Amino acid sequence: SWAASGAPTEGAVIATSWSTGQFVRTVAAQHPGLVPGAFIQDREDWFRLPNGELQHGRDDLGPYLGLCRERAVVNSTWVLESLAVLGAGKQIPRGAMTFIPIGTDPDLFYPDPARTPGAGRLRILAFCRHSTPRRGYEVLERAYRLLAARLPQAELATYDEQPRPGLATLHLGKIPQEELARVMRSFDILIEPSSIQGWGMAAHEAMASGLAVVSLENGGIRNFADERSAIILEPGEHLVIRSEGP
Repeated sequence: SWAASGAPTEGAVIATSWSTGQFVRTVAAQHPGLVPGAFIQDREDWFRLPNGELQHGRDDLGPYLGLCRERAVVNSTWVLESLAVLGAGKQIPRGAMTFIPIGTDPDLFYPDPARTPGAGRLRILAFCRHSTPRRGYEVLERAYRLLAARLPQAELATYDEQPRPGLATLHLGKIPQEELARVMRSFDILIEPSSIQGWGMAAHEAMASGLAVVSLENGGIRNFADERSAIILEPGEHLVIRSEGP
């Protein structure tokens, strides 16, 4: 049982996915000292079926949406606004949602004072996750092929998942947080190809590390960047790349 496992019986118990909604509801009913709620970290795809229809009729989604109606924490203003127009807004009152922004640790992610932007070989980094469609792997692949043709002197690198065969990059693998901070400081540009981001930690960490960011308009980027601090492209929009020098 919950109490026998040593879990607290007072405070808050939060569902972080629709699949844990019923569990959280049951535990809270058994322990009156626990306040139930839900954490929504993205524009949750499970609110819609692949054909675009809302999933509110699903029996297993009901407990989660019930928690959202009572008490929900969202990590970005864009998520909050998106839920209001996804159809969920009819079921989740705006007053039930609390916005708590994500932070990037400035003791880890900061610019390298000894590095001069634009000096030496241009180094470009991108987060790679083709197992999640919204992460924009196809966009990244096209962008890197174009960059390799237009800027052959640039070094193109990826981290997290191994790129599919045929994409020639320096792959850095899955990088622990402290190591990632050091790696980011050695690059000039981060490309963020995701089409949907609740927040967008890769871009946030890159900006804190002094990198220029080129991002698709994905919603979350607007929590901390605009056209004055990043290049933000609409899906399908092209950026003109000009190679200068020999």
